Amino acid sequence: MLKFFICCEVIQNEAEHVLGQLTTPIEVKYIGKGHHVTPSTLREEVQKAIDDAPAEAEVILLGYGLCGKGLEGVVARKIPLILPRMHDCISLLLGSAKAYAERFMADPGTYYYSPGWIELWQEEEKGALSQGYLGLGKTYEDYVEKYGEDNARYLMELEGEWAQRYSRAAYIDMGLEDKGWEQKARAIAAENNWQFEKIAGSLRLLQMLLAGPWPEDEFVHVPAGAKIIATGDEAILCPEGGK
Repeated sequence: MLKFFICCEVIQNEAEHVLGQLTTPIEVKYIGKGHHVTPSTLREEVQKAIDDAPAEAEVILLGYGLCGKGLEGVVARKIPLILPRMHDCISLLLGSAKAYAERFMADPGTYYYSPGWIELWQEEEKGALSQGYLGLGKTYEDYVEKYGEDNARYLMELEGEWAQRYSRAAYIDMGLEDKGWEQKARAIAAENNWQFEKIAGSLRLLQMLLAGPWPEDEFVHVPAGAKIIATGDEAILCPEGGK
């Protein structure tokens, strides 16, 4: 079975690690990290990648969850889609939606960092993103330069309110060679007076996505011609007219 994998760059490090362990090659398309800030743009990019999939592909695997409803409305054209039944990639990095739900219930004030999210942060610091991604630690002058004086104060206030929702940072250790990711996560936590914890991630769900099997309690099967919709309940996602 020829598989085509469409994946966010946020999990590229983990994806490359798992892909390197597979005996059957999978064609891959990575989509830029910064699209998360605008769900409609993310939807457009994912749909374009689906529309441009190799004609010989028998299934398209999506390395995404609902992602702020960015995947809602995405359509499987002539090739069926498989994606994890999850809200976002934190579940993928923790090994299951259940694992993330348990951690969220235990400490909802936690902001999670992974290698890919740290790299996104660093790209924003270097001004490499064009999506307007808001990151903590910006100065008033940064916002004036980027967005104009009229908007700078509002954005600073918005950022402050966002930061106050959290009291803890958790770095997800995926067992990969550390390229300074943990140190950066610790620094971000210190800058925001958050507690810091290093937690173990899991490649389980990503391995299942790429190699199978795809049980329906953890994966959404979208037949050709069907649309992805948000269910608004524990199922999270389903194909239009399906489960």
